[in-house]
Amino acid sequence: NQASDGSLGDIEWGTGIKNGDTLLEAIKGDSKLPEVFKGEDVKTASDVAKKLAGLETGKEAAAAELARLIGTKTNEGYTYLSESFTSINSNTTKMEEGYYLIVDTSTQQQDVVGLSLLQLTGTTNKMEIVPKTTKPTVNKQVKDEVDDAETGATDGWGETADHEIGETFQFKLIANGLSTENIDKYDSYSLKFNDEKTAGVTYGMNIGSENKIADVTTGKVEIVSGSNRYDVTDSFTWKIDANNSNKLTISCDNIKPLLETNEISGQFTVEVTYNASLNEGAQVINSEVATEIQNKNTVTLTYSNNPNFSGEGTSQPDDVYVASFKLVNAKVDDKNAPLAGAGFKLTKTVDEKLYVATFDTTQDKNVFTGWIEATKDDNGVINNGTVITSKLNAAETAATFDMVGLDAGTYKLYEVVTPAGYDTAEPVDIVITATHAENENLVGQVTVTGTNSTGATVINTKNGSLPETGGMGTTLIYGAGALMVAGAAVVYVTNKRTRKD
Repeated sequence: NQASDGSLGDIEWGTGIKNGDTLLEAIKGDSKLPEVFKGEDVKTASDVAKKLAGLETGKEAAAAELARLIGTKTNEGYTYLSESFTSINSNTTKMEEGYYLIVDTSTQQQDVVGLSLLQLTGTTNKMEIVPKTTKPTVNKQVKDEVDDAETGATDGWGETADHEIGETFQFKLIANGLSTENIDKYDSYSLKFNDEKTAGVTYGMNIGSENKIADVTTGKVEIVSGSNRYDVTDSFTWKIDANNSNKLTISCDNIKPLLETNEISGQFTVEVTYNASLNEGAQVINSEVATEIQNKNTVTLTYSNNPNFSGEGTSQPDDVYVASFKLVNAKVDDKNAPLAGAGFKLTKTVDEKLYVATFDTTQDKNVFTGWIEATKDDNGVINNGTVITSKLNAAETAATFDMVGLDAGTYKLYEVVTPAGYDTAEPVDIVITATHAENENLVGQVTVTGTNSTGATVINTKNGSLPETGGMGTTLIYGAGALMVAGAAVVYVTNKRTRKD
């Protein structure tokens, strides 16, 4: 029955309870419930309700524990529940006053599921049920060299980046929506980052024995609470899938002890950073047209999602994209005919120091491998670094030389081997400016601009030639000498006749 103030009396076990006495024994034997539920005066469902209502502290925790206990499935050894719970559509069914166990039967992995007790009285026509737990989300970022106000990247972190092949950069995974208030409802709380890369990306963390990071400079896990960061790397397991080297998991079976040890309360995040690089299988872009980036990494977060029983949920995925670029250079003579056999080196200047690029030229791959400080011979010619040579195509219609896997930046192209009979070309400026961001479909996209941003055309002109001894040039000289002698004779004869006259 219901009093005028809405309180309920004469409470009995509902139709969902198969055996009230067995349930009462389970309540008294539950170590997680306060001692007030275990006294000799607790004999009926009404006594249990009174004890719950009379708690001055911990009422919500006790209600959650009762919900967990009552919701235990019959196949786990308890016999006090009916074979199935009654499903009621509260929009169409008149419900009697009383206490109800609310069960989240959602089948979507993203939802946080659980149980709760609800008191329903006749003082209201409709009651809105608001979930008290939130579901975690995950965000993935990649570090670029610079901030970008246009894409929102800060401290170098964003959804897109561009890098050289072989260059070490970092990915970051962030688990959001976590709080000790929610996690305290769980006996244990697991987190697992599920990371998957494309074949053009190489994992660069140093995983040691027992699937633990052996060097925290290559991979790290931190709990971030306010301005404080707590290194919990040793408590997480790092594992690359034995059947698919493109899949990585970073997991902890129970993060609750980590929160207690570091005295963390309130909202917090869990952040994972690890090293990676692009390899020669990565997509390289050679176009000034907006292009989708194929070098991608994806992450989802698996987490405990049922505080009453075992169960996991999985977040929506999040992606990041990494671009790299390719120069397709051409070599021609002053008549625009293809010219093979010219050799080139690529350089850049950093802090007033000149660096020259090295490349893997096996099988004409010309894949970038690094930068070394340039040295020069006595004539001022760069004598280290890799020479890339122009070669004719099969149809002999073009002579090109590629440079594969470059970052955005400012470079110079030096001709260091000049075909015979031609003047050495002046150094050529190369400027690759990359603008990248996720498009409206959340796919990474890059637009390239700049001077010779997709490749330069280098022109050689023929140099002037001096006569060769015994060749046609000598004949011309002899001929010119004979004309001069003949001219002198004419002048002499003319002068002599003039004097005679």
